[in-house]
Amino acid sequence: MDPAYIERFAGIGRLYGRANMERLSRSSFLIVGLGGVGSWTAEALARTGVGHLVLVDGDAVCISNTNRQLHAVAGNDGKDKTQAMAERVHSIHPAIRTTLHPRFLSKLNAHEVVKDFDGVVIDAMDSLSPKCGLIAECFNRKIPLVSVGGCAGRLDGTRIKVTKVTDLTASRDDPLMMLVRKRLRQNFDFPRKGLFHVSCVWSDEPLVQPTDCADLPGGTLPDENELNPNCEWGYGTASHVAGAFGLAAAGEAIRLSLLRADK
Repeated sequence: MDPAYIERFAGIGRLYGRANMERLSRSSFLIVGLGGVGSWTAEALARTGVGHLVLVDGDAVCISNTNRQLHAVAGNDGKDKTQAMAERVHSIHPAIRTTLHPRFLSKLNAHEVVKDFDGVVIDAMDSLSPKCGLIAECFNRKIPLVSVGGCAGRLDGTRIKVTKVTDLTASRDDPLMMLVRKRLRQNFDFPRKGLFHVSCVWSDEPLVQPTDCADLPGGTLPDENELNPNCEWGYGTASHVAGAFGLAAAGEAIRLSLLRADK
């Protein structure tokens, strides 16, 4: 191994062991969604010394991302999130390889993004249709995946769960994942009973509704049937919770990667 790599990531080697350190240096991770969760996941993986990150997001950094997204810093406003995140991880881990897909994933193009990928996928999206499309595509291709539930409207990062023993079917108090389960069963033939065999990061904390904020940008929620919050409205989000979700997802993805390498 490169001496500079060993010096930079010796702490990872002392934790995971030399053999696993070498495995991580060759490992690949694909992150879909580089927002309040995915940006933290990407940074955690870079700081773990992984070999390759595939970054997928069609959005640009905006000033209202500041409360939760790592790349939302002065000078990045308007920059593609994939580019901003790539620059950040290269400043942390100069030897890391990055592949950028500056586009939104949909159920129609999910197969194009993952068809030649050999690694672990992290689903950090908050949009229902593409989320389900990605989960189904990875499931059918037997690609290990970690799907992350909703982090908005939460205050307590200690209530986050990682369902490595069960799976996505165990999540509760998460409206997004409830809809994901329903859609996967209805449209993608996932079982109505039993496990999905999909790792999931979620919180059992009840959602905190926006209060006393009608005069703030996004302080009034739109129609209750609207599923996709954005920079203009939505539940509030704190970095200490979004970050906890993203870091938990990174930890589970690393576990799956090393487990896969052992087989």
